[in-house]
Amino acid sequence: MKTFKHIAIGVVLASTCAFAGQIQIGEYAGNVISGANSGLTGNYVTSAGGVQCAGFVAQGNTCVATGTAGVSGSLGAALKRGYDTTLFSGVTQGVTAPSPYTGYSKATAAPAGSTMPDGTNNVTFAMISDGVTGPNSNNALTMNTPTTITVPIGIFGVSDVWAMLNNVYGEVGANDTSLTFNFANTSNATTNLTVVTVDLINSSSAQTAGGQSSASGDGQIRSAVDCTIVGSSTCDQVPRGPLKDSSTLATSISVNGGTATAGSVAFLSRQIYTTAYNTTSNARYSGSSGNAVLDDQNFSFGSTYQNMYLVSMSVSEKVGLAAANKSDTALSAITVNTFNSAVPEPSTWILMLAGVGAIMATKRRKSI
Repeated sequence: MKTFKHIAIGVVLASTCAFAGQIQIGEYAGNVISGANSGLTGNYVTSAGGVQCAGFVAQGNTCVATGTAGVSGSLGAALKRGYDTTLFSGVTQGVTAPSPYTGYSKATAAPAGSTMPDGTNNVTFAMISDGVTGPNSNNALTMNTPTTITVPIGIFGVSDVWAMLNNVYGEVGANDTSLTFNFANTSNATTNLTVVTVDLINSSSAQTAGGQSSASGDGQIRSAVDCTIVGSSTCDQVPRGPLKDSSTLATSISVNGGTATAGSVAFLSRQIYTTAYNTTSNARYSGSSGNAVLDDQNFSFGSTYQNMYLVSMSVSEKVGLAAANKSDTALSAITVNTFNSAVPEPSTWILMLAGVGAIMATKRRKSI
């Protein structure tokens, strides 16, 4: 009887200890949490066939598929593209191309389970493993026309969202990129959403030949080619230089279309990869040298939505390459932090009640 009691207690503890801490968003091998994460694959974002771990909404160890109990996402007009030729614009240091993380390859897909750390903030990202397009591996979802990517998430009690975002080009000081965070009382809600919109401002740090004239940074997103020696007017027009280290997004956010409370979203940015270049095949950066970079951005909501689900997150490109000031926003990865609380699914409640009942029955027998 003692053994049964211990098992019952274990059922209660296991069923109430749901997901908390840090969660990398992406497609999990075998549709189970313990499988290798392939990141923001096209399949993860859009599939309704049950082959991905949508939003980490889980019952036991089996993920609920988008289109079943999750929210269907959308790639819009986004493209799956490579870092080397697109985001890094063909830059090299001599003949050496950038290699941002272990397992990265220009020509072949990264292995499932590839990650990239932000060591300063103790954040890990699941990098995209999603085949190749032509001769190049797919490493990011890029938007060269005005469009929106909607990523299903469905996680309870989110405190922070970390995203890896850069631009292929962009206009200095402009707002080319917007993010939307959709919160609700259920993981798959489509109505009665609390919609938080954040407009990101491109870096506008003035630069001259030889380096930065603004070391503090003043933007929230920038080009992945950070040219520090300006060799052409087109390079001079691209947002680069350091990003703003931290800020409160009081003037660039809204909640349900209205003015947001000052301080309701805090922002932090970090450069998580950099490597020097001195050659490029892209005319816009002709004659320049500098660094190929990757950044992450943190959006902290505090305890505001602690008792709600983050249903989905959208990234929007507002301009595109057809505009005079070209823009091509790129999303590489998303990671979320949660509070140490979770809402059990109905099957979990059944397990909990059964465990409690078993414990009470055991105590009653002992007292007779």
